[in-house]
Amino acid sequence: MKTTIFPGTINGLLNLILITSLYYLFARLGFTWFSFPPGNVNLLSLSSGVGLLMCLLWGVRAFPFIVIAAFAAHFPLIVETTWHNNMLYVSVNSLIMGAESVLGMMLMRRFLPYGVSRPHHLLKFLLLLCGLVPAISALFLGINLLLSGYVEAEKFKDLYITLLIAHALGILLIYQVFTSFAHSPAVQFSELKKLWSGGAIIGLIVILASNVYGPLIFLLLPVMVMMAIYLKLVFFTLFSSLCFVIVISILAFDNSVFLTNNYQFTETGLIAYIFSSALAVFAIAIQQNQINLTMASRQAWKKAAERDPLTCLSNRRAFMPRLKTEHARAVRTGRSYCLVIWDIDDFKQINDTYGHDYGDVVLKKLAEILRNNCRDIDFPARIGGEEFAIILPECSSDEGELALERFRSEVESTRFIAPDGKLLQITISIGIASFKTSYKSEMALMSDTDKALYKAKSQGKNQIHVF
Repeated sequence: MKTTIFPGTINGLLNLILITSLYYLFARLGFTWFSFPPGNVNLLSLSSGVGLLMCLLWGVRAFPFIVIAAFAAHFPLIVETTWHNNMLYVSVNSLIMGAESVLGMMLMRRFLPYGVSRPHHLLKFLLLLCGLVPAISALFLGINLLLSGYVEAEKFKDLYITLLIAHALGILLIYQVFTSFAHSPAVQFSELKKLWSGGAIIGLIVILASNVYGPLIFLLLPVMVMMAIYLKLVFFTLFSSLCFVIVISILAFDNSVFLTNNYQFTETGLIAYIFSSALAVFAIAIQQNQINLTMASRQAWKKAAERDPLTCLSNRRAFMPRLKTEHARAVRTGRSYCLVIWDIDDFKQINDTYGHDYGDVVLKKLAEILRNNCRDIDFPARIGGEEFAIILPECSSDEGELALERFRSEVESTRFIAPDGKLLQITISIGIASFKTSYKSEMALMSDTDKALYKAKSQGKNQIHVF
C-alpha cells in the first residue's frame, strides 16, 4: 500500500481554522499588496498554494473552509463597489478557488503520491500543479470576471495569462516550502552564515534594480542557483520564496520600478520570469538535496560496514587502512607508535559452558573497559572473534606497556556473574610491538605483535609481552 509524504496529517478543528485564517490573510494580501488597478487582479496568488496544502492535509473536508475564506476575502468588493451581481460574482469565485485546491489535491495523490522529492518528479508537478490546475481555474475565474462585466472581451487573453501565472507561482512558492519541511525536518543553524551572505547579495541586487537599473533584477537567478547548491533545502526554499514575494511586492507597488524604455517588459512578463526562476532554483535545490542525502546514506553505510555491531568498536575492515596510514606517518616523521593485539584467555571454554549469548555479554563488557582505558587518539578495534587490536600513536613500548597493564589489571579485577550465578574471573593476554625503521610495512609490525601475543599465551596467559 502506498504512503504519501503527508503521514503526519494535522488533525483538529483548531488547526484547520488556523490554516484557514492564513488562507484568508494571503487572499487579502493578494488584493491589497500583490494587485494592480483596479485592485482585484493578483500578480501573486499565495492563497492557491495554501488551499492546496489544506486539501493535502485534510482532504475534501477542507473545501468548505477554503470557500468561506475566499468569500470573506472578497466580501469588501460587495460592500465597497457598485458592480452588478457582485454577490454572485464573489460566490462563484470562491467556489472556483475551492475547486482549484481539490483538483490539485486529487492530481497530487494520483500522480505524485510521494510528493516532489526527486528531480524527475518536478516535470509532473510543473505540468499538473503549475500548468493544468491554474490553467483551468484561471479560465473559470476569467470567464466569471468577463460575465460580471469587470473585464472587456479584448483584454481577456492578457487577464487569463496573468491569472494563470499568479496562481501557478503561488502554488509553487507555498508548496516548495511545505515539501522542504516535510523532507528536511532537521534545521541546522550553521546554515545561517551562508543564508545571511546570500541574503545580503540579493538585497543589494534588489536595491540597485529598484533605484539604479531595473534589468539588474535578472541577476537574481544566478545568485539563487548558487544558494540552492550550498544551502539546505529547508532553509533555501523558505528564503527564496520570501525573496520572490518581496520582489513581486515591489513590482505591485510601482509597476515601472524594474522596467526601462530600452526593455519592453510588462508586469506579466516579469512575473513569468520570476516563476521560471523559482522553478529552476527549486529543481536545483531538490537535486542538491538528493545528492546530499545520497552522500549521507553512503557515509552511514560505510560507517556501519566498518563497525562491529556487537561491541560498537571498529572492525578489521576499518582497522587495517588505519594501521597502514599510521605506519606511513611514522615512516615519514620518524615518530613511533605501538600496535597492540590482545585476546580473551580460554574464551572457547566460556562459550562452551555458558553459551554464545553469555560470551557476547563478556565481549561487550571488555570492549567497554577497553574504551575507558583508551585515549582520544588511540584506535581500538575488534579484529576477530575474541581478538582485539589497538593503535597507540605517539607512544613508545614502555608507555604502551604501562597503559595496557592498567587495562589488564582492571579486566582481571572485574567479576562476571555467570548464568548459573557463579562469579567468573576473566583474564586477557596482550602482545605489544612498537614501530622501528627496519619495518618495511605495517604487516611486518603486525606479525611481530602476533608473536608477542603468542609468547604471552605460552608463558601462562594473563600477562603482557613486548616484542
